[in-house]
Amino acid sequence: MVRGLKCLLLAVMVLLVAACGGGGGGDETPTGDVYISLSYSPPSGTVGTFYRYSPSYSSSQGISEHFELSGGSLPPGLGISAGDGVISGTPTTAGTYTFYVTLSAKNVDGNLTRSGSITIRAPAGSGSSSSTGSFVSSSTSSVSSSAGSSSTGASASSSATSSSISSVATLSTSVSVVTLGGSTGRTTGDSSTVSLSLDRGGAYTWTVTGKPTWLSMSKTTGTVGSVSDSISLSAIPASLAVGTQSATLTFQTTVGSATVTKNVMVTANVDKHKLIASEVGLAFAKTPAWSRLTRTLTVRDNYGTGSWTAASNQSWLTVTPSGVSGGALTLTADTTGLTADQIYSASVTLTSSSGASPETVSVGLWNGSITPAARTTIAASYTKLVADPVRPLAYVHGGSATIDIYNIYTAASVGSIPVSGTLSNMAMSPDGKRLYIVTGTNTIAEIDPVAKTIVGTWSAPSVNAYSELLYVRPNGDGMLVAGGKVFATNGSAISATAGIAAGGFAVSPAQDTLVAMSLGLSPATVYVYGIDYSAVSPSLSVVAKATGYAGGNGKAIAVSRDGSSVITAGGGAYEFGRQSLPGLGVMSALTGAAYPNNVRVGSDGRIFAAISDWYGTTDFWVYRADGSLQSTYLLRGYAREILDNELTPSGDALMAVALTAVPNLQFVAVGP
Repeated sequence: MVRGLKCLLLAVMVLLVAACGGGGGGDETPTGDVYISLSYSPPSGTVGTFYRYSPSYSSSQGISEHFELSGGSLPPGLGISAGDGVISGTPTTAGTYTFYVTLSAKNVDGNLTRSGSITIRAPAGSGSSSSTGSFVSSSTSSVSSSAGSSSTGASASSSATSSSISSVATLSTSVSVVTLGGSTGRTTGDSSTVSLSLDRGGAYTWTVTGKPTWLSMSKTTGTVGSVSDSISLSAIPASLAVGTQSATLTFQTTVGSATVTKNVMVTANVDKHKLIASEVGLAFAKTPAWSRLTRTLTVRDNYGTGSWTAASNQSWLTVTPSGVSGGALTLTADTTGLTADQIYSASVTLTSSSGASPETVSVGLWNGSITPAARTTIAASYTKLVADPVRPLAYVHGGSATIDIYNIYTAASVGSIPVSGTLSNMAMSPDGKRLYIVTGTNTIAEIDPVAKTIVGTWSAPSVNAYSELLYVRPNGDGMLVAGGKVFATNGSAISATAGIAAGGFAVSPAQDTLVAMSLGLSPATVYVYGIDYSAVSPSLSVVAKATGYAGGNGKAIAVSRDGSSVITAGGGAYEFGRQSLPGLGVMSALTGAAYPNNVRVGSDGRIFAAISDWYGTTDFWVYRADGSLQSTYLLRGYAREILDNELTPSGDALMAVALTAVPNLQFVAVGP
């Protein structure tokens, strides 16, 4: 045996790992690449003399690390701390011991395992000896005890004696990690039980340290030995911040003269508590021939329980005054006393009785004095179109300079928005408060459509003139999908847990299913994703659920009003395909003709579908929600088709707006 100082100096390794998720609140969760540096250079020790060594450790970001003895052995009497990798205790036996330590971190892929060795010398003037010692261990807690030591940690009723205590004691828990609140932070009132056991007879008093203020424990002391002990853990909601909080509980007891411990990491996830309306924008209209003046929504609490109240800020709009999570909210407009041929606006505020953030529903009303003509055509060279979901307005442009605004019921021009750049695809937020437009490669402009001004310009990598835009609201959080990328409403990029295919997009009414279709390809591929967003994680949760095909030359995609099916338009099959969600099972198609290039679903559930045709007698179909045909139309000019993906229903679904290659802009009275 080599006498004196003997140790193995480990080279410092830098581990590059990719962070995967996390959230705000307590401990900061790393994002991007994390650099971890770990070095063990333990000195020698002496039997019977307390020993402590702290490794050289650093990381580029704060993480919740976990050290564990994964191989070999430490000198008897020494252990390793799970929280910081410190080796400590009182060695009992001389010798050289080789060990392996594995470092892992919460929310970080991969781990780092390093080896080392420690030499323990016999006391001066003697061969070798043993003594009791104390230490901290992450997976098994061991102590060495001399044959003559006593069980000082036993209770008065304990029958344990020094002769019945072996040289190694192990304190164990049923779990080493506890997560409260679920992965999304919306599982409120949950609890977890930790069973504590000791491989000794008798009864030994245990205590715990490291308990945070946000954690409730059924007990903080007890006895363990012949019988294990159970502790119930739960979070205290009032003491928790939104995001993720973590703490390490250290359970300990004394066996003989040695202290044994076991660590349990506890994490509490908390999502932002909010009310969520199934729709946040509604359009009403009244004309002499037909009207739509009432709608029913669903209001839910994202924590699953609680009640709400609703209040309208306009006397012409009445609402259901209150309800419970999952209950119906009915809104009804009354045009009595209102001036004709004007657009009215209202808002409904939903308030929670259980502390959830409020929700606002925007409502628009057109009070028309005449019923629109069957079709009104305006000669104009426009290439892109979007309809306001709340007001009876259409926004159109021809690729540069301005976005022109038209009243859908009167076909009158009511203003314009100056926008510089090469203009392309547009989308609106479902409450009608924001208009988004691609203004060039890697650029999106955010517009206030009421003020008719640009309020922001975003840098949007991978977005170009062909990128479709779609506003989605998973868990009530608004964001924009553009070219397969995701952006927050302030323009910052949001990472996704899985890739989203670029192409055409549609979202289910529940805002939890996103569908995408490759455009212009044969066969066209359809992708189905489950989506969710929580304050616990800075990423959009994307789960691929199904992949299928929709014929050739994909042009447009939509989701039925009840979220049960996807409808597609493409040139390969001369009909509008339907497939069930989420599995994309084949359903009966909707009759069409060559070549399908438009499909949208109105707020009333009807399906608006059109084709690219030069010479036929029908190029626009309206189907009821059940798939039965309601009406047909002819909008094209001679050898001048409806443009791809440029036919849309109005917000109230009583009108349709289309662009054709004539070129012209058309307003079509569809009625109820």
